[in-house]
Amino acid sequence: MNEQVARSLAIEEKAKKNLRREQHPMAESMDEYGVHNIAIAWIDDSKLSQEIYSITVKEMDSAYEIEAFDSVETCVAHQDRTFDIVVFYSHEVVFKSFQDIMSLRKSLPTSYLVIVSDELDVDSKTIDAALTCGVSAYISSCSSDMKIFSKTLALVGVGGVAVPRGYSGPEAVSGDLTKNEKNLSVFTRDYLLTKREAEILGYLWVGETERYVAEKLRINIMTVKMHIRNVMRKAGDKNPDKGN
Repeated sequence: MNEQVARSLAIEEKAKKNLRREQHPMAESMDEYGVHNIAIAWIDDSKLSQEIYSITVKEMDSAYEIEAFDSVETCVAHQDRTFDIVVFYSHEVVFKSFQDIMSLRKSLPTSYLVIVSDELDVDSKTIDAALTCGVSAYISSCSSDMKIFSKTLALVGVGGVAVPRGYSGPEAVSGDLTKNEKNLSVFTRDYLLTKREAEILGYLWVGETERYVAEKLRINIMTVKMHIRNVMRKAGDKNPDKGN
């Protein structure tokens, strides 16, 4: 197992333990589940919003450790530090900071990237480009509240992807999406699949075997089966015909 894979698994495990703590009504302390802090790099050139968000996020969950930076360059200069999540707050009316995102992706390859944008009208092409750059979540500050932001951080922490409501998946670059691709995109969005679940489902959707998926992704076949069970559980939970 290489260092990056091991690092990603460690981040997911920490986030899952934090989620268990939040969902357990009798948990009196973080140590009950062996929860560790999640390090967040917060990039924001506005000192006021930087301080407000940092304080609010810390109050949402004491497991979050936030280090604030006033620019991407300042954050990248600390690439020797280990951050589980990097939040980049853009105050641009039209988001164009893809070069900054690529710089973060290159300098902090094991961190999950989250964009918070003040863009008034979020364009699907902007989200497509952000996801292509390796962004795990794109949040519109104009249509989101702290409850949504909190859930997004938790989802990203376990390898999930979050996009604004109404986003229907990537636009076709050449030609139309096939029926299978459209169905997979809608299924992934509607059932809130994590990135890994969607990746595995994509292979199965085109007829590959579980063993092929395990070898392709270099994971144990039992892990593949676990993800498939999770997908089936999510689909069952949202199935309107369930129990009829």
